[in-house]
Amino acid sequence: MAIEMLSSISLFCNLERVLIGYGKKSREISSFEDEAQATRKPSGKSSTVEFEQYPTGPHIASRMLYMAENSFDDVSGKIVADFGCGCGTLGLAAALLGAEYVSGIDIDSQSLEIASQNAEDLELDINLIQCDIRNLGWRGKIVDTVVMNPPFGTRKKGADMDFLFVALKVASQAVYSLHKTTTRDHVKRAALRDFNARNAEVLCELRFDVPQLYKFHKKKEVDIAVDLWRFVP
Repeated sequence: MAIEMLSSISLFCNLERVLIGYGKKSREISSFEDEAQATRKPSGKSSTVEFEQYPTGPHIASRMLYMAENSFDDVSGKIVADFGCGCGTLGLAAALLGAEYVSGIDIDSQSLEIASQNAEDLELDINLIQCDIRNLGWRGKIVDTVVMNPPFGTRKKGADMDFLFVALKVASQAVYSLHKTTTRDHVKRAALRDFNARNAEVLCELRFDVPQLYKFHKKKEVDIAVDLWRFVP
């Protein structure tokens, strides 16, 4: 079900339209906090709070994958991995744009169940793997491109950098990632100095709407400034 590349504008609009069409199902993740009340971990924390799961909206997903493909040719015909894939939004977008092979990795089995159903609904083939990114056993540059919306690192300091570290280890061509704008200097310094990226560039600043998913959220919705980064390993 790859989208035909008719023009830059139609590519973006068609991609966003398809992702919006399945978005209702993806928003089921917002009910996980209620379900988690009955399945607490020994630590007393629900899995979703610990993992900082915030669904990637269709507009942001479309913008990320559109830029990756239209500006850098990093998607079509490429092997793509979606780190912390959640409901599969970014991986599905990559598959829609003609990626040769897509893998989605997430630690949460409930999110992967929804991602599997979304892929089935869109008639797309995605390899889904349940795994903690930090324990991913991949060795060497085995994918071309990594796309990800990692945890912001608010609840668990450094979680976002754990994702970036592994992504730069396994990607041969590029890593696309979302990070809070307030961490821009830190992200760039870590990527270039600590993780040996050859280049780290903010492609654009976006607004990420974080809904009231968890009990510690005081507002119904918070609008957060995020940077869309492109890293070259």
